[in-house]
Amino acid sequence: MSKLPVMIDITEKLIVVIGGGKAVERRLNKLSKWTENIVIISPSITAQIKELVASTNIVWKKREFHPLDIENASLVIIATNDVELNRRISHDAPSHAWINAMHDAENGDLEFPIYMQNGHLTIAISTNGASPILAKKIKKDMEEKFNDKYVTYIDFLYEVRQLLKGLSIDPLKKHDYLKEIVENPIYEEEDQLAYLKELKSENK
Repeated sequence: MSKLPVMIDITEKLIVVIGGGKAVERRLNKLSKWTENIVIISPSITAQIKELVASTNIVWKKREFHPLDIENASLVIIATNDVELNRRISHDAPSHAWINAMHDAENGDLEFPIYMQNGHLTIAISTNGASPILAKKIKKDMEEKFNDKYVTYIDFLYEVRQLLKGLSIDPLKKHDYLKEIVENPIYEEEDQLAYLKELKSENK
């Protein structure tokens, strides 16, 4: 079953992770960049996860899973090596919670794609499980194509958009400005500054 690509803000969402192995390490390395509102349920965890717990607000509950652990969770990450336990956790999860089943992706409703992020630019890549190796190759290609110069250009687009929001000019004209600098990109910093200066004069 195909899944809808979305971007979500998890800052204030409770994330419960069941499991403490290498797979959880990789997941936490990603998640901890956006939130520390994470609870790990596992009798044991790896040394790297212990270091992460010690240096962040992530909580480790050193015990077996209980259904009450996920009662208020927004996202449940199932990552144990026990097939029956994984099935039971998925069954016990509240209807409001998203499920990421790391050892059986099809039984979850949320997956974490490979992604590249640089400045305002984020590109998520998924082959829906057909070829993770290809997804990694596409990521590498994207990183080469959308380099730091391109990211600086996106920063410029952001500045223009913010400036236009405050200008008292016709909305259609604002749209024309935004369309123009996408169809005719301005990559050089000197030219960008000159464009911004000219744009500011529109409101005088």
